[in-house]
Amino acid sequence: MSLDDVDEYLDPGFRITIGGREYRVEAPSADTALRLHRKLVTKPSWSLPVELDEIRKLLGSAWDELVSADVAELKILHVGRAVIAKHALDADAAIEYWTTGTVGAKPVETESPKPKDDSAPGRYGPFDPGGGPYREEFGDREWYNPPHMAPAFNKQAQAKKRNITWADLLESWTDLELDFQSVGIDLGSDILTRRPWRWFEIRVAHFVRTPTSQLRQAIDQRKDHDGNGPH
Repeated sequence: MSLDDVDEYLDPGFRITIGGREYRVEAPSADTALRLHRKLVTKPSWSLPVELDEIRKLLGSAWDELVSADVAELKILHVGRAVIAKHALDADAAIEYWTTGTVGAKPVETESPKPKDDSAPGRYGPFDPGGGPYREEFGDREWYNPPHMAPAFNKQAQAKKRNITWADLLESWTDLELDFQSVGIDLGSDILTRRPWRWFEIRVAHFVRTPTSQLRQAIDQRKDHDGNGPH
């Protein structure tokens, strides 16, 4: 666990300062943040009134404080989008949006990209284990590493490269429910309205990292079947 994780555990809320006054946005319930993820997965095109309504639900009592303090609507919108970035991505994304108004800006590349390592496994396809210089005239290498070094046979590397999104998780919701049930947690109860988002998020992350969980097996099977796994 990193220090950032500890800070998030000790204070999962979000503090902002507007006009010299500090406001605190409490962490939403697991149910509230989960509903946000469900809506974001559909890539909604929200009108301003609809977006403000979603933000009102997410901010909770902080919304009332901001309105009572006559904070401008556009500033409240900025607050809401920063909080959305926090729960949809992470705290760093929230800070980035709060200070810059955007998330994910890429620095300009000032150095030339490094040349590809011709000897590396996978240089000439998923079944290439890497090895000696490639011979164009024969279509092979002068010598090869052991076959198991080829990416196609490296299951652990494939698992690490697996890009699992919230769309994948929501599509495998039944499997996630069963994983929670296996540790005595019934998601069909009102527990998601009583527990904070972080409580739910770290448990989902555990099931994602566990190769034997029903969630992970369902996602892996679907991605492999659809051809969306790593190559």
